[in-house]
Amino acid sequence: MAEGPFSHLAQTLRGAAPAIEPPTRANVSLLPPVFQFSQNSLQDYADCARRFQLRYVLGQRWPAAVSEPIGEYEEHTERGAHFHTMVRRYYLGLLDDPAPPEDAVLRQWWQAFIETPPEGLSESIRLPEMEFSVPLAGQRLLARFDLLTIDPGERIVIVDWKTTQHRTARHILERRLQTLVYRYVATKAAGHLFGGTIAPEQVSMVYWFAIDPLNTEVFTYSEYEHEQARQELNGIIREIEQRGQAEPTSPWPLTEDEARCRFCEYRSLCRRDVPPGSVGESLIEGDSGGFDFDLDEIDEIAF
Repeated sequence: MAEGPFSHLAQTLRGAAPAIEPPTRANVSLLPPVFQFSQNSLQDYADCARRFQLRYVLGQRWPAAVSEPIGEYEEHTERGAHFHTMVRRYYLGLLDDPAPPEDAVLRQWWQAFIETPPEGLSESIRLPEMEFSVPLAGQRLLARFDLLTIDPGERIVIVDWKTTQHRTARHILERRLQTLVYRYVATKAAGHLFGGTIAPEQVSMVYWFAIDPLNTEVFTYSEYEHEQARQELNGIIREIEQRGQAEPTSPWPLTEDEARCRFCEYRSLCRRDVPPGSVGESLIEGDSGGFDFDLDEIDEIAF
């Protein structure tokens, strides 16, 4: 049977990964052979090259808690994971227990989602927790989306659930690499959803905040931004490759912003006399990069 224009989409819905030809991989021995760049790994490098080296190149297990108190940080992370699981099951039609959660905070988040979901999403196709990997700079760039909503051939809306205790400011979200990576990957991978290309102007991203569901942040996209994203992401990956070749064993540069060290699990290895930050403080910061549950924090799996 001949394939129709949405055959790739049908494969995706059946759980089969569309065939994507891998690029010719650059000879970068410093990274594991199955490594894929993601918004988290790229953000780590942008925040602190040494943190990227310790985490991804050397595989250093973290010697310190991300923030204190440890129990409160772990509780918040688990709560965020639980919320994401509930939303995924909701969109898959698998949420067989409509009773609200016993946890008071999680119950508040869930009620906010049920009563005030993001507006303007496609009713046609809604795919929770989808992942796509696209070639870039001889490497792979991976994005795990909380939710993709699709009007075939017309538009893609990316939704990201934010469960921080305080709403993240737009200017912070705008400069986070998540906003750049997700729109870029969605646009590049669109052919495997539609069986054809889609213009960047047909892609947008919505941040939904459990603490403030009425005030989402929406980022549109354009051909100019798509090209700028390609150049910026390509530049970061090339810089990592060059640094790895020039400084394979020497410590990479530390961030100049020592405030970031307060929320870094490697701070004790860098000999900086910086006390750990608190969970409440880190969640207010909104720019520390690791205090909201994120699908990209799961071990990366090849697409």
